[in-house]
Amino acid sequence: YAVNLFHPQAVFVGGGMTELGEYLLGPMREALREFALSDRAEVPVKVSSLGEWVGALGAALYAWTKVL
Repeated sequence: YAVNLFHPQAVFVGGGMTELGEYLLGPMREALREFALSDRAEVPVKVSSLGEWVGALGAALYAWTKVL
């Protein structure tokens, strides 16, 4: 439903879940086609190049923005 609200150009999956590859991405793409509004149903679902570090980097960036 977030795709319907924010209308992103792509959806990125990161963290340990990326190791599942198409086992995870395939059903995600199917769910988008089924539940997203028609103009958002073909949003690309991609694996983040940050891999398992995406959560740690996001937390560090959040902390950095709160300090400055």
